[in-house]
Amino acid sequence: MAAISNLNIDQGTDFEVSVSLFDKDLNPFDLREYVLDAENIPTFQTPGTYPVIEGQIRKSFNSIKSYEFDIQVIDAINGVVVLRLPYTVSNTMKPGRYIYDIEVKSFNVVIGQPMVERILQGNILLSGNVTKLI
Repeated sequence: MAAISNLNIDQGTDFEVSVSLFDKDLNPFDLREYVLDAENIPTFQTPGTYPVIEGQIRKSFNSIKSYEFDIQVIDAINGVVVLRLPYTVSNTMKPGRYIYDIEVKSFNVVIGQPMVERILQGNILLSGNVTKLI
């Protein structure tokens, strides 16, 4: 089951938070099996594995429109990542409540199938922006 963390974000600002990720046994999520290249595309270090971290924000589970976090691995051994939402994205979002989750997608070589594990989820309160910079 995913950890729950609710976030408050101000519309039209750069948002950044450091998050420690844990596996289902509550051990730090080891991200050493891959690194991200300059274009933020996974470069796989171990044959047969391809963990990818993705995070989306939506108004509701059924919403078609989604926004994506920029995710950067800071400490691969201890599963520490930074979630970023640039002002160029938060400025296009309407104030209000949203939901989000962060998932790790990998390939299990033992069973020969892809696996998806949700490791973090929660609500977002996006506060409206009063000051409009030109």
